[in-house]
Amino acid sequence: MLSASGRSASMRRLNMNRRTLAVVFVATLALLYGTLAMGAESPYGGGTQYRNLFDPEGPYGWLTPRVLIWILAQLHLLFAAFVLAVPMFALIIEIVGVVSKDPEQSQRYDDLAHEFTRLLTTAFSITSILGAIFTFLCIGLYPGMFNYLVEVFGPSMYLYACIFFGESFSLYLYYYGWGKIRGWTHVMLGVVLNAFGITLMLIANAWTTFMMAPAGLDEAGAVVDRHAAFFNFLLHPINIHRLIANLCMGGSVAAAYAAYKFLKAKTDEERAHYDWMGYIGNFIAVLALLPLPFAGYYLGYEIYAFNQQLGIYMMGGVLSWLFVMQAVLVGALFFAANYYLWLGMDRIEGSERYRGWIKFMLGIITVCILVWATPNSLILSSSEIQEMGGTKHPILSLLGVMSAKNTAVNLIILTTFLSFVLYRRGNKEPTVSWAKAGNAVQALAFGAAAAVVIFIGVGGYIESLWLESEKRVGMSPYQVLAVLAAIAVVLPIDLAMFRNAREIGQIRWGQVSKRSQYCLFFLAVSFTWLMALMGFVRSSLRQHWHVYEVLEDTSASAFTPSIGYATMIVSIVVVIFFLLVSVVVYISQLGAHDDEHAEGLEEDGDSGLTPGRFAAAVAAFFIVLWCLPDASVKKAGDPWEGLPDAPEVGEYGVVSADAGTYRVPVGDMLKQMAEDPTLLAPAVKAKSATADMSPEERGAVVFEAKACGACHSVAGEKMIGPALDGLFGKEEKLVDGSMALVDEAYLVESILDPNAKVVDGFGPVMTPFAGMVTDREVDDLVAYIKSLAD
Repeated sequence: MLSASGRSASMRRLNMNRRTLAVVFVATLALLYGTLAMGAESPYGGGTQYRNLFDPEGPYGWLTPRVLIWILAQLHLLFAAFVLAVPMFALIIEIVGVVSKDPEQSQRYDDLAHEFTRLLTTAFSITSILGAIFTFLCIGLYPGMFNYLVEVFGPSMYLYACIFFGESFSLYLYYYGWGKIRGWTHVMLGVVLNAFGITLMLIANAWTTFMMAPAGLDEAGAVVDRHAAFFNFLLHPINIHRLIANLCMGGSVAAAYAAYKFLKAKTDEERAHYDWMGYIGNFIAVLALLPLPFAGYYLGYEIYAFNQQLGIYMMGGVLSWLFVMQAVLVGALFFAANYYLWLGMDRIEGSERYRGWIKFMLGIITVCILVWATPNSLILSSSEIQEMGGTKHPILSLLGVMSAKNTAVNLIILTTFLSFVLYRRGNKEPTVSWAKAGNAVQALAFGAAAAVVIFIGVGGYIESLWLESEKRVGMSPYQVLAVLAAIAVVLPIDLAMFRNAREIGQIRWGQVSKRSQYCLFFLAVSFTWLMALMGFVRSSLRQHWHVYEVLEDTSASAFTPSIGYATMIVSIVVVIFFLLVSVVVYISQLGAHDDEHAEGLEEDGDSGLTPGRFAAAVAAFFIVLWCLPDASVKKAGDPWEGLPDAPEVGEYGVVSADAGTYRVPVGDMLKQMAEDPTLLAPAVKAKSATADMSPEERGAVVFEAKACGACHSVAGEKMIGPALDGLFGKEEKLVDGSMALVDEAYLVESILDPNAKVVDGFGPVMTPFAGMVTDREVDDLVAYIKSLAD
């Protein structure tokens, strides 16, 4: 029973919880009121394809439908990743406890798994709420697009709802049945819960990958094969990538929760428990981090294979600089993951003999990260370009190609695995008779893998080996296989060699630097920011298409955001996510206080700033501020009144001074749609908004949309392909020594079958566009290139 002081503390805590819930309730009412107030004055009407929630000219005009959907979709995905990942490693931990023959160790693992799942119930509710709001906004703001997706995926959407019910039921039964349902029966509940969760992810991935790589459609865009649409070209690569990324992110957030509890702990016992919990969460995150770059390369490879224009736009266009940011972030993640392991050696007696290795591993990782983050071309002024002879540095640009980057990332992964092996050995010495032979085989495996990785990387610069880009790409999987082979050889030997090893010291859980806990916070934020950034990249590959080259986005917010704008939204998403996570942490602790917690609260008083209070205060402030009705909203009249003026047709691709974005000239098309709603039949490929352009102007649009500028300059600069300005009418020397006149026939052939005639000094690397462009688009491109010669 609770003491009098404990009961008093419990009553104060109950009153505090009531106050917090009251604040959240009022904020929710404000949100509903504000949304209804805004929606009532929006131009809603039958047959509409796009709607605005806020007046574009008002103070909340920056919250365009695209931005709202962007934020909600990403928040939903982040929480879904957490809710999917935590049951996975909670189940694994529970199984370890069930099979353990040591009752004390078994209970320890069972308690840890239970504490991980304590975070799930509230997180699951938030995930569901975000998903519901996201769905309602999709229906309300993008009815045409949503209707089309329902037409294609209706049966799987109904199945999703049924499986979602199964996941909800199994989640609450799994959590609240803890201690009542025991042993393998409870483990099977965890298996069912994970099966439901993974199935939901697979179904949702089919919808999103279809928008990038549509399949099962006829020429008009109508669905003819739902099976092909569901199992589209990118489904499995996305499934693999997201499953691994979810484990990374879920493990890191759980580890950050443990770090928070560690820093708040008042006893050595609590610190020891949460230090161990943080280690387990981080171990899972780093274990998933090792294959994550491989999964990313596999996804990128499949995007190229499906549509090389998507691949070129991703890696060669404006989005390529996001991958430089990604490289910096991933490098920082590997830095932090290794730093945490190195700091963790402080808690292990006997690990001193391995600390001399740290400076060498640090040097390798530092050099590799610098290589990985080096771009192939630089953003320079015109004077700098002239002085350097182009946008590529004569030396550093060599480090910007895939040969160098593949080599760097594989060496980073190999070094991180070595850090883990040394950490694991910290307080142990093998007793098996074959220990020396085992160490020799492991050293040979590490050395051979590093040699293969470096040899293949260097070979990418040697003409007699695999200098050509196709050969370089073809050799990169062997680097991956070398690293995976080393891991496959070293790990089983290490497990067998140290299974019954002699302990030369103890692991002093809880006796670790606070820097290690801040490192866990950094890993969680970095993982989450990286996931949000890559979510933006996947979405932006479609450019101004809802469904790539099938259903066009002709709304006023159909634009490709600038890098600065995108990173700002991503950062906002991450901040909101962790505010909501703090709510999850706070609520998860409400029922977890025992007598000791109550007495501690009696001693400490009720004046601390808890995560729940902080999150509730910030959320209430922003929600109320967000939802104050805008007096400047215009009443409905003309359904297009209040929308921003569309730029002139000739301004396609011009950066907006107000928003810092690339806008599509769709004003005329919007008016046509308002006058004739039959143009919006969802199963029909959308019309282009270029009808009134000249062929040269349309050609410039095609040039931009097909990312031709990733390989061809229009300013005289030599890139992957020849410069196009002044090209028409010239004679070009070909690789076979012959000469060719650049006329219309030559340009048409070079677009459709570029390797038929290859200009001297360039390789046969251009994608054939036969079947990828219409006859009109070819004619427009030719007209545009001709205009560059004037």
